Amino acid sequence: MNDKLKYFNNHTDDLKKTDQIAREFLGKKSIFTIKPLGEGSNNINYLVDINDKSKIVIKLSKPEFEYKALSDYQKENWCLTKAHELSIPSPRVLKLGKHDSRAFLIESYIEGSPVANLDESSLFSDEEKIKVWKKLGEYTKRINSVSIAGW
Repeated sequence: MNDKLKYFNNHTDDLKKTDQIAREFLGKKSIFTIKPLGEGSNNINYLVDINDKSKIVIKLSKPEFEYKALSDYQKENWCLTKAHELSIPSPRVLKLGKHDSRAFLIESYIEGSPVANLDESSLFSDEEKIKVWKKLGEYTKRINSVSIAGW
């Protein structure tokens, strides 16, 4: 069993909390499935597939980072808002808050290719890879123009 599945198999309470958050957000009668996406340094990420029509991502804070999680999600919301103002494609924050003392963030889901597809084993041509890296550089230049004084 890979490490990702091992983590999620050992954290069924987190999956239950995510299910409750999704039901509160989508409505109790909504039909959806939840799949683990992975984890970051501060949160556990779940993909919620709603009737095979749309998807959202729920980030649930890790218990050991609960003391700062809500503040981190508020900062992430601020950063994503700035990115949208600069026309940088990024998820939209749909809701953030706490559920049973655990902070969460609900975001829109954006389809795309994992960064891993840009390495040597990529199916992309060299020309496609260069276009992607140039676009990322353009976005980096834009985001670096943001004054952080507002935060």
